[in-house]
Amino acid sequence: MIIRSKLIKVPYLLFTRRNPNYRWFFLIAAIPFTVYIVLGLEYGVISPYSISALLCIIQYFYPTIFGWIIITSIYCLMALYDLHGILGEISRLIDGLRPHVFWNVSDSVFSISLFVISVSFTIILFKLHPFKKGWTMGLGKDRGDHNKKPRGQIATNDKAYKAMVDKM
Repeated sequence: MIIRSKLIKVPYLLFTRRNPNYRWFFLIAAIPFTVYIVLGLEYGVISPYSISALLCIIQYFYPTIFGWIIITSIYCLMALYDLHGILGEISRLIDGLRPHVFWNVSDSVFSISLFVISVSFTIILFKLHPFKKGWTMGLGKDRGDHNKKPRGQIATNDKAYKAMVDKM
């Protein structure tokens, strides 16, 4: 019975509109996807990047925990994919083979900058997780209010309590 009531709340937690203070970052997170869209036009590969950019824009207007999980997962996978490519190129250079990406300087700078961007966006998205003070959970208690006194106890930051202790 308890497990069923908690499972009913899962879709509510995942898809309820949140009110984050950091929703502007999702528009910034859509910029690399638009760059990938422009670069992918040459090869005909725009659909995964356009879906990701659209998800970032939707996350700006209707922020949810599910959207945050998907966008963070996409950036985390991009960082791992870029790291795999860079380590593969470094191993080819160590073995004395001709590199694929590090053959000219512009490709090297571009691939390393994409790796740095994806890692930095992943770190920022993890720091802006939806369980912070700026996000409201909507299940009774406000998770952002940590200054409430526990029921039946006196909080040590209470001015009257401190004045009473000082008089003793």
